[in-house]
This record gives sequence, C-alpha cells and structure tokens, in this order.
Amino acid sequence: MTFAAWNTVAANNTLINGVNIGPGCQPANLDDGLRNIMADLATAVAAGNFVNILVTQASATNLMPLTLTPGVAPTGGSLVNGGMWATASGFFGRVGGVTMQFAPIDTPVFTGNPQAPTPAPLDNDTSIATTAWVQNELMPTTQSLVSNANLTPVAGVVGNDMCVVTALATNLTINAPTSTPVQGEVLIIRIKDNGTARTLTWNTIYRIVGVTLPAATVANKLLYVGFIYNADDAKWDAVLVRQEA
Repeated sequence: MTFAAWNTVAANNTLINGVNIGPGCQPANLDDGLRNIMADLATAVAAGNFVNILVTQASATNLMPLTLTPGVAPTGGSLVNGGMWATASGFFGRVGGVTMQFAPIDTPVFTGNPQAPTPAPLDNDTSIATTAWVQNELMPTTQSLVSNANLTPVAGVVGNDMCVVTALATNLTINAPTSTPVQGEVLIIRIKDNGTARTLTWNTIYRIVGVTLPAATVANKLLYVGFIYNADDAKWDAVLVRQEA
C-alpha cells in the first residue's frame, strides 16, 4: 500500500492525527514519526488494545472506514458491511446493511427462520432434528404391491408399518418379516383380491391371540389383519382381523 497524505500536528512530525491510506505498493521513505505510529499500532494490535484507530481514504474504493473501541459498538461511518465487533452483550456483525448478533455456542437463542441441514434418516446423535427429519420419522412406511404369490414384510426400526396388496390375482403366502423386530412393534396387513377369492397361507411366526387368521379373501372385499410383535416369544401376535362387509 502507499501513504497518500497525512496531517501533522507538530512540526517535527512526531504526532500524526490522521493518515490517508490508498491501495498500492509497499510504503517507502517513511519519516520517523510515521514509523513510530506504525510501530505503536503493531504493538497495540498484538496486545489486543486496538483502540480509537481511524483509517480513511475517500478516493480508495478497496478500503473501509473503521473505528474500534473494545466493548463499544461502532457507529456512523464505522458501520460497514463485513465488520464484526464484540460488546458486553455479545458478538455482532454487519451484513447487507443490517447489524446481526451471533448466537453464543453455549446457550444460543435463534430468531427469524434459522435453517439447518437435514440429518440422514434414523440418525441417533446430537445433530439438530429439522422439521423435515421429524416429519419423515413420524410418517408411516408402507410396502405396496398389486399382486404377488409372496408377501414379505420388513420389520425393525426402518421396517413397514403397513403392507398393502391392492388386486391379488393369485394365492398368497405371507412370509415371516425380514430384519429384526422390536418389542411392541405393530404391523398392519391389508389385502384385497381382484374380484376372485384367493387362498392365504400364513407363516408360523404369526400367532393368533383371540382371533382367527383368515384362510382366504372374500371376493372384492378389503381384509385387515393387525399384529403386535412379542419379543418374549419371538412371535407376531394377531390381535385384530377385520373383513369388509
């Protein structure tokens, strides 16, 4: 950079009250007074005492005015975009002509509409749970097929909440669910044939509790069968059977 001009208070240039700094090359031929002020500035910065320093140059487009006093918010011409400062009430920055406060790490208080990345499904860590993540976790998962000779539910945390067969055109075997179920997990199976009654065969892991597992569909009628997983007996207990009238 180059020093374009300065104003002197004393004739010997030992006291300088203003320095106009413009973009350019490394300064040269500085007198003792200017060297002293630069040395004092470097010492102040190193000690964390950058106090009441004013840097201005009206003709320089790459500089910004800066007035800093520790613990005091800047005002007037010192409020420039990109500036940051700290006071007893927190840390602040200037963006787009607006002063914004940084949230502290220990007890942040957010305003407006803060956004965060959505964690991967089933994340179980200290990530922020966004509304998108929560809604995804709360939504039921459904396995749906039109017709097949076999239906294999998926159990476990990422398993099926419901299995749906919409137009069964062949006899159906309901296999044991894959993956690892958890105690109390619920599974609903809904079946409707394509207008012709079909035979249903249930794996032995499905156990009846106060109901009877249907051996066949009723032509063109909905069938619901509800199960709860019993981890003590490693069985899917059938507790509900409903046939459309």
